[in-house]
Amino acid sequence: MALQTLKTRAVVALFTLASLVAFWWFVFARKASDEFTPEEVNDLFQNKNSEVHVKRVELPLHAITSPFLDKHLLQLPNWDLSGDIVVQNGQHISLTLDGKHQAGNMFSKQPLLAESFEMELTFHIHGQATLKADGMAVWFVDKQLPLGDVFGAQNNFRGLGIFIDTFRNGRQGDFPLVTAQYSQNYLYYDKHLDGLDTKMALCTAKQLLNPALGKTRMRVVHTKNGYLSVDFNYDPDNSADWHNCFSVMNVKLPLQPYLGISAETGELYENVDIIENRIFALYLPDGDHFIESVDELETIMEQQQQQQQVPTMGKVPEKQRTRKSVLRLRNAEKRIKEREKQERLQKYGDADATFVRRWLRRVLKAGKYGLYATVVLFAAWIVRIALKSRKSKRGYRSSGLLD
Repeated sequence: MALQTLKTRAVVALFTLASLVAFWWFVFARKASDEFTPEEVNDLFQNKNSEVHVKRVELPLHAITSPFLDKHLLQLPNWDLSGDIVVQNGQHISLTLDGKHQAGNMFSKQPLLAESFEMELTFHIHGQATLKADGMAVWFVDKQLPLGDVFGAQNNFRGLGIFIDTFRNGRQGDFPLVTAQYSQNYLYYDKHLDGLDTKMALCTAKQLLNPALGKTRMRVVHTKNGYLSVDFNYDPDNSADWHNCFSVMNVKLPLQPYLGISAETGELYENVDIIENRIFALYLPDGDHFIESVDELETIMEQQQQQQQVPTMGKVPEKQRTRKSVLRLRNAEKRIKEREKQERLQKYGDADATFVRRWLRRVLKAGKYGLYATVVLFAAWIVRIALKSRKSKRGYRSSGLLD
C-alpha cells in the first residue's frame, strides 16, 4: 500500500512539473519569440540582420584606432587628454594605471553632429588587487569636462553619462554596476550613493573586471527621438555575442554633444585601458536624414520588402516574413515603453511621469502649498489686526475713565 502511494505521488509530481514547464513555454518562451530581443534590435542598426538595411557612415573625428599617435606631432589627433593618461602606442591608452588617486579623461575636440549613431568601444578593466576601484565613464555632454571626482570628470554635468562603477560606496547593489545618468538640466552625481538616486537605468556586469580574453566591447545605440540602448560583448572575437544591459526611451542628448571617456582610482585602484573606438552615423537608406526612431525601422523593412521579389516555392513569402518582423519590432518597442512606465510608476507614482510632467507637477504642488501659506498668512494678518484693534479700544476706554 505504501509503495502504491509513493508511485502515485511520483506520477503527480512529474505531471505537475510537466505542467509548469508547459506553462512557462507558452507564456514566456512563446511571448519572447514574438518580439525582437534588445540585442536583435541593435543588430538591425548594424545591418547584421537581412530584414533591414540602414546607411551607416563612420565618423573618423571620434574614432580611436591604433597606433593612436600622429607620427609627426606625436599627439592623439582629434582628442584632448587630461590627467594621468599614458598612451602606449600601438597597444592601448591607459586612463588609469595600477596606482592610487589617479584620474584621466579624454574628450573629442569636435562635437558629435550625428543625431542618430551607433558606437563600439573596446576597453579593458583589470588589476592584480582583490578589490578594485573606482571605474570608468562614457560621456555625451554639452561641453568638455575638466578633471574631477566623477570617474575622472567634473560633477554637475548636462547630458548623458554611462558609468561603469567597480566599487560599492553605498549600501545597495551588486558590482560592477552600470548606470545611465541623464538630465537635460545639470545633474549632480552622489558618489556616496553610487548614483542610485539619480540613475535612469542600470544593470550589473561582473564579467567587466579582468575579462578572460583581455578586452570587452560596449555598444551604444542612440536615435534622434531618444532611444538609448547599451550592450556588452565579453567575447570580442564573436561579433554576435552581445548581452543587453538596458534599453530606454526619451534620452534627448544636447544639440551637439561632446564625446568623452574617463576613469579614476582612489585608495583602491585598477587599470582602465582604451583599445579602440568606432562610431557610425545612422541614416535612412536614401542617406538624407538621420533615423528618427526604432519605429522607422518598420518603415524601412516595408519599403525594402516592396523592392524585393517574392522567393521561389518552398520558402516563406517575403511579404509574410516582413509583416512578422514588423510585428516583432513593434512588440519589442512596446515592451521597452511598458517597462519604463512601471519604473516611473514605482519611482514617481505616475506611469506617465515624463520630465515635463514631473516638473509641472512640482510647480503645481509648490503653487498649492504657496496658496495655503498665503491663506494662513492672510488669516494671521486679519487676526493680528483684530487683536490690535481690540487692544486700542481697551486703551481708549481706560484713558477715558481716568480722565
